[in-house]
Amino acid sequence: MALAGVKGSVTLAGILTLPVVLADGSPFPGRELLIFLSMAVILMSLVVAAIGLPFMTRYLADDLPHDTGKDDIGAVMTEVAINRLNALLDEPVEDPSEQALRADAGNMLLETYQRRLHYNDNDEGQDVGLELAKRARLEKYMQREVIIAQRQELFRLRRAHNISDITFYEVLREIDLKEESLR
Repeated sequence: MALAGVKGSVTLAGILTLPVVLADGSPFPGRELLIFLSMAVILMSLVVAAIGLPFMTRYLADDLPHDTGKDDIGAVMTEVAINRLNALLDEPVEDPSEQALRADAGNMLLETYQRRLHYNDNDEGQDVGLELAKRARLEKYMQREVIIAQRQELFRLRRAHNISDITFYEVLREIDLKEESLR
């Protein structure tokens, strides 16, 4: 009954509150029929919902309007990111060492966004999406392998007593955070 929904359960509960017998001892007329009808309605609604809804949703999904804006917005957002990165790279910085770091980080990000823009503009469609997915999986695999190697080296350094416990736990925490960000 709990699967039948609130309305069906309330209907059945209301019918079950009818007395079994009247004051004179005779059975309540039609009580069994009311219970049967409410249970039949509950079961029919479950069967219709379980069988009918999957068919209806399959055909309705094709009729829904497609939001083409989301397809176009990716390229717009990528262009905004590229423009902002270029502006950041053009800003003067007092410290020359910070300028080199800023240029390095900015150029790496800029390359990523330009590659994304190239893939958005490319007409190869599905093949480009598959290539991006493969690349992402490969990058994630390589990052995990790097983390494993770093963790092994960290434990080797600790066993050799080349680093303190505090340093060990700080670096281990950083490695764990990197690993967690890959999930």
